[in-house]
Amino acid sequence: MPLSGLNTAPAVARLIEGLDEMELKAIESMGRDQYLGWPSFTPTVIQAPIAGAPQLNVMPKKLRY
Repeated sequence: MPLSGLNTAPAVARLIEGLDEMELKAIESMGRDQYLGWPSFTPTVIQAPIAGAPQLNVMPKKLRY
């Protein structure tokens, strides 16, 4: 049912780009830790929706505004 939801891919792409920028700033400001190495921000799980039953790997065919 592609028309019943929103395509989250563009928002997730912006989120990942923002995390990349944050990571670069953390590397510049904090440097490398002797024990932990370089700072990194790695999203491994993104839950959608925030509340209710999770919908994994569900993406509508089109964007709906």
